[in-house]
Amino acid sequence: MPLATPKAQPGFLSQGTQTQAQNAWFTGNRVRWRLGYLEKMGGWQRLTTHVYQALIRRMHAWLDLDNLKNLLVGTDFGLELLVQDSVFTMGSQFPLLGGSFPYTGAPAATTFSTTAGSPTVRVAINWAFAAPGQQFKFLLPVSLGGIIIPANTVFAIKAAVTGPTGFTFDMASNALTTETTPGIRLFENNFANGMTCTFKNHGLVAGNTFFFSGTTTLRLGAPGVWEMVSFSAPAGVTCTVLASPAPTANTFAFAMLTLGLGDGVGGTNHQVYEGASELLGTDGSVISSLGTVLGVSQQINPGNPQTNTWFLGNLGQNGLALATGGPLWVYNPPVGNAPFVNLVGGGSAPTAPQHSNGMFTAMPQAQVILFGTEGVIGTGVVDPLLIRWSDAGTYDVYTATVSNQAGSYRLGRGSKIVGGLQAPQTTLLITDTDAWSMSYIGPPLVYGFNMIGSGCGLIAPHAIVTLGGTTYWLSLKGVWSFGPSGLQQVR
Repeated sequence: MPLATPKAQPGFLSQGTQTQAQNAWFTGNRVRWRLGYLEKMGGWQRLTTHVYQALIRRMHAWLDLDNLKNLLVGTDFGLELLVQDSVFTMGSQFPLLGGSFPYTGAPAATTFSTTAGSPTVRVAINWAFAAPGQQFKFLLPVSLGGIIIPANTVFAIKAAVTGPTGFTFDMASNALTTETTPGIRLFENNFANGMTCTFKNHGLVAGNTFFFSGTTTLRLGAPGVWEMVSFSAPAGVTCTVLASPAPTANTFAFAMLTLGLGDGVGGTNHQVYEGASELLGTDGSVISSLGTVLGVSQQINPGNPQTNTWFLGNLGQNGLALATGGPLWVYNPPVGNAPFVNLVGGGSAPTAPQHSNGMFTAMPQAQVILFGTEGVIGTGVVDPLLIRWSDAGTYDVYTATVSNQAGSYRLGRGSKIVGGLQAPQTTLLITDTDAWSMSYIGPPLVYGFNMIGSGCGLIAPHAIVTLGGTTYWLSLKGVWSFGPSGLQQVR
């Protein structure tokens, strides 16, 4: 049978039956007409080649003041951040103080124990919250059992241990030696105006150069004798590995130059250093980092993904994140050397709730709404019907005063606030049974609250969306909408 050229005109004729649409296109999907010809539309495109660390539960995108694209991604292992084409995987930072001044091997200093032929590393640290599956990241290279682990390497906790408290994890290869070590570089002021650095299997040779950033400070000397050596040049300082004393497999030496005067009597392995240092190639490129004080970055863990939910948003250019039952975290662009999110109002005397069931940003005053939150900040006791809002234009002021617009209110019906959002004309809060309108009325009350419907509770925190001027949500009793015509049951 010879091929036949379609004679149908561009466009779909779907108002009638297929018989009535003879010699015409009746229906289609993901196609369009261009210059009268049918062509397929482009499908989904991969946003990034990065493979995220766990199942993605929530995403939120916005532009910062530098016009950079930001995407917060909440996963079962924690937060990740995509800025343009760069992905950052951190979370809250917890330091491992291996080698801190004075290092004597005491339990207060983090140590890493390895056994030759085994990949398992035991970390001695007071981490009572360490749990199997939690991830952490080394913020600088470490040498464990003769194996150098590069900076930014991520591991998962294998098991929590006791005596002293700590945890274990597995390296990618077996340890070459059995040892207990702080793992990081240790500096010793053991010759005049110079230092010896101990770092097992460092791989450096005489003439190699490395770089100390402008924030680096070494504290050298015996316990109680503090000799400060500050690498404070604005652009940093480049040092050269000396030929004498000659480098060994585990040590190398360099001169302090004009940065400080060492008398050569400093105590062995006493040091604290900050900032970053990098090994430079002959062309000036970075070969490897010589790092900061050892730290790790544990991912914010939302717990059981079946019972915990991520709430993501932004207030202006600042990203906001909260996992059910946890505190509020903020990302302040741009990404620096620290973890990309910081706890809001934490500390021994919290200034912001540290336990809330949900969060969103309300307008027109740009206030962060926390719901199902602490009745008294810092107690950890959550009232499931309580709302707290921040001062206008802030995310970190929740204590009401006569000069700000922070405040709180407890709904009078229902068992708990399930979810909410900023709708076109009002702020909506939906409990397990009712729908509430939260309208801005200005000081001193700031917000007025009205129940707009009963028997239309929200089935899940994110089962609500706004389309145009109407908000829709799913209830146990069908789909409901709230818009210009008021509250209505859709089906």
